[in-house]
Amino acid sequence: MQAIKPKTFEFEGCKVRVLTAPDGKPWFFIQDVARALQFSADVFFATHPPLWARCRSYDGQMMDESTVSSFVHWPKTPRSYRFMVWLNSMVLPEMNKEVPIKGIGRIPYKSWAQRLQKALDNRAQRKTMVRLR
Repeated sequence: MQAIKPKTFEFEGCKVRVLTAPDGKPWFFIQDVARALQFSADVFFATHPPLWARCRSYDGQMMDESTVSSFVHWPKTPRSYRFMVWLNSMVLPEMNKEVPIKGIGRIPYKSWAQRLQKALDNRAQRKTMVRLR
């Protein structure tokens, strides 16, 4: 069995490791994110037990993208804002280059985003046409 090696990203001098699950979703190491945000993961999860329950990894060492988002919004500091911008502009696009879509298989992220934008544009156009009638 081959060991899974995480991708490593750097945020303001702190390394943040990310693994890709078989379904294509990114999982983050809790201690790396806490270190990057400069606060204790133990304190955070002690005050927010429902989020700890969402860390569905085997050993409680990792959290999924939605938990990271909640984790980042908690401190409300300039650093956490910069982290969220960095996460959405650098890490997630890199990890989601291919997005699995049920029934279609895997398609490149760019064409998936283009299809989504086209569908939204068509929907907006239909709503406009209905209002004009």
